[in-house]
Amino acid sequence: MPLCASLFQEKIPDVKDQLTKLCEKVKEVKDSESLAEQIDTDLKQLCADLSSSWKQFLKFCVKNRLEAFVEGEHQKIKERIFGESFFSTEHPQKAALTYPENFAQNRLKICQELQKSNIMSNPKHALECPDMDRIMSSSPVIFEDRYVDPVTEGNIW
Repeated sequence: MPLCASLFQEKIPDVKDQLTKLCEKVKEVKDSESLAEQIDTDLKQLCADLSSSWKQFLKFCVKNRLEAFVEGEHQKIKERIFGESFFSTEHPQKAALTYPENFAQNRLKICQELQKSNIMSNPKHALECPDMDRIMSSSPVIFEDRYVDPVTEGNIW
């Protein structure tokens, strides 16, 4: 925060000095109509300076951390969603030679069920960031087939 504070302090005008100058201007005004106009003008200037200072504060102190937090949360959500559409099945090694037709049919059924399910349609969080959100129609469904030796007592380890 020290770097942030120094950047912030360098940019803002001295408020005490500014108020002193505005008070001097008000003292110089002779009639009440001009006084009201001068006070209105001075208040508008102070509000503009305060708004500018607040924007600088947000720019230097909050924005980068907030963006990093949101990006991190989005990454976690993407990983969770990716994991929800990743399927792994184990088959006997002999099946690798023939690739039975029911493997493909099972995958088609899983894809159809996923398209009907809430996984692909419901938002996963309250924050919406269209630039970072995934496009549902192009989300992959990944299948991994593992062909393993049958486990017997002699080859466990």
